[in-house]
Amino acid sequence: MQVLNHVPNLAQLLAFNPNTKAFLWDMDGTIMETEALHTLATLQILKKYHPTLKFSFNQIEEISYGETDPAILSHFHRRGLLSILDIPSFIQLKNQMIISILKEFDAKQIFLQEIRDLMDSIQQAGLKQMVVTSSEKTITYALLNFLGLDRLFCHILTREDTLENKPSPMPYLTAMEYLNCTNNEVIIFEDSPKGLAAAEASRAFFLQANWYNSAKEELRSPI
Repeated sequence: MQVLNHVPNLAQLLAFNPNTKAFLWDMDGTIMETEALHTLATLQILKKYHPTLKFSFNQIEEISYGETDPAILSHFHRRGLLSILDIPSFIQLKNQMIISILKEFDAKQIFLQEIRDLMDSIQQAGLKQMVVTSSEKTITYALLNFLGLDRLFCHILTREDTLENKPSPMPYLTAMEYLNCTNNEVIIFEDSPKGLAAAEASRAFFLQANWYNSAKEELRSPI
């Protein structure tokens, strides 16, 4: 597996797989770095239900970074917090908070211009692009619209669109079927362990997108 610490150009990608007809993009951590948004939204939820308690951004980030929503909520439940919320209501509320936060957010805090440049060059070359994400449809479209990226994709596949989610290969297999591509005609960009497992199980060519870990200094602090 090839690890990319910096965003490549199209020529470099096609050198990896000359048969490529389409690119499949994971969203969180690959197209954009959304951890800060999720941390801020979780912080707002805690303030809403526990206004007398004081949490810092760094405290919530330490608890939530890289964790799933069920794991985060379980952590707070064990501490006697947010007991009024179950997993679906927590996710729904957090997504609502994120959409609200975006109204006063700077895209440079979560997005590298090099990603946009690569996407534009892929589109100009007449190759297809598709998002394959485990995020919910509402927040997926909100984030892509916020960055002005939605028009670049021929289709957007979210967690509601397949019976199984990552680490199952079903989302990527469904995407390839939609695009009428074989597994040797796509390149998958992924960053998380579950996403990488899904990509590998699909038997397609995939790359580990590590560019946001390498570009932390370029992203503006959210606080």
